[in-house]
Amino acid sequence: MKIFSFLLMTLVLMSCKNDIELVSATKQKVIPGLKSVGSYSNYIFKVDVKSDTNIVIHKILIVEDGSVFNPQPRIKKEKTAAYIDKITEKGTYFIEGSLRKGKFSLDEKSNLDTSNDKAIIYYTLNESEKKVEIKSFIKKIKTRR
Repeated sequence: MKIFSFLLMTLVLMSCKNDIELVSATKQKVIPGLKSVGSYSNYIFKVDVKSDTNIVIHKILIVEDGSVFNPQPRIKKEKTAAYIDKITEKGTYFIEGSLRKGKFSLDEKSNLDTSNDKAIIYYTLNESEKKVEIKSFIKKIKTRR
């Protein structure tokens, strides 16, 4: 009986650690309709939050073409139009970072390996600092007219 209780408690604690789950990571190349405006990339991360919690996204670092970019992170709950500052309740959310001119800064102080494209999201989950590294993306092209 004690072993069963111990195993049950271990499973409960392990399930609590997975309050946030990455569903998909998309790298969207946007080609504007005006030729004078160059193309840029949007990174869209779809996450599932399993329980009411407090999640704050501090920064996103994106390694693309040998450079490290620090776009302004934006959070939006699924099926809503407004952006929010932090995640406080369960549901599906989109975390976005755009490499459009004026929407990012170069992070020259970073000592990340820049040989492969990747994204790193730095966040706080209930007072605990965490990060997640994403190395593969669904690639899409969006053409605007």
